[in-house]
Amino acid sequence: MIKKTKIIATIGPASESQEIIDKLILAGTNLFRFNIKHNTVEWHQKTVDLVIERSKQLGKIVGIIVDVPKPEMATVINNADFIAQSYVKNADEVTALRKLLDDKGIGAKIIAKIENSDAIKNLSEIAEVCDAIMIARGDLGIEVPIEQLAFWQKTIINWCRSKNKPVIVATEMLQSMVKNPTPTRAEATDVANAVFDGTDAIMLSEESAIGKYPVETVEQMVKICVFCEGRMEIKKVVKLSKSPTEILVAAASMIVEKSEELPIKAVVVFSQSGNTVRVLSSNRLKTPIVAITDNQEILQLLSLSFGVVPYYKKFENTQFKIEDPVFNELVGKNILTKGESILVIHGNNWLSAGSTSDISLKTL
Repeated sequence: MIKKTKIIATIGPASESQEIIDKLILAGTNLFRFNIKHNTVEWHQKTVDLVIERSKQLGKIVGIIVDVPKPEMATVINNADFIAQSYVKNADEVTALRKLLDDKGIGAKIIAKIENSDAIKNLSEIAEVCDAIMIARGDLGIEVPIEQLAFWQKTIINWCRSKNKPVIVATEMLQSMVKNPTPTRAEATDVANAVFDGTDAIMLSEESAIGKYPVETVEQMVKICVFCEGRMEIKKVVKLSKSPTEILVAAASMIVEKSEELPIKAVVVFSQSGNTVRVLSSNRLKTPIVAITDNQEILQLLSLSFGVVPYYKKFENTQFKIEDPVFNELVGKNILTKGESILVIHGNNWLSAGSTSDISLKTL
């Protein structure tokens, strides 16, 4: 079974070597986080390059998150897919960072870290201008009464899903594994509940950065995610379909959920911008979503979205054909299975962003 909840591992002294990076990628890490306030800029640049090189060598799509305590520090590493902005209080701060990145020609997307009461109060406005949300429970648990923390985690996840905004749950998920080879029962339950809440991703901090067991920690997370995803349906959220894409995705989701006599095992989406994929991902289908694009930047960004298997394909001609050999490629790579039925979401032209308009049923 394909793991759908994405795992973010923070890189540090315990995980900076090529050997450990390879093991983390192969164990199931989808994104690597670099915290700029620790170590030198040169170290970060070198290690980011190493992660990118190793992911290519291993044939895996891996995203890069750079966590910055101050906006001006966001421009020092240009290979980031995402900038995690700390201590966000309002939408204007996110907009200012966006302008700074644009002025420097940096295309990284912005993850707004929700870690204070002002951010909760202004969540709606912040989410309108950022690209993803991180529930940073460490500082948030100090800023709001501790008894409210679980409530805000669930509320923020539901809100982000209703707005098709990727969301991350972070801090102390398997904290005891900094020193111990297995998690506590409470930690395993915490990870499971984040999965049941419907988060896109869960994040490791000290566990993978300075802990004794970085690879084992990812392996434990993977086991919990796969078990939970296969045993219990993630709760749905109420969403109003306002755009043609949202209407198309709602129809596709209903087909997948209601297809009992002819079970649909995967949804394949041909996408140039990634928008249709992200909207579909927020519905938290039981089936994996295979996102096919020739845009490497979009592939990296989709590494954060729940249930998405990013797949790079350079197309020889621009017209879509349901018998395209790409489906045989996916079977050959064990992403899809011969004989199974899949749903295909596409437009008439591979390369035209915003052209997705059709749903097709295909037996492999």
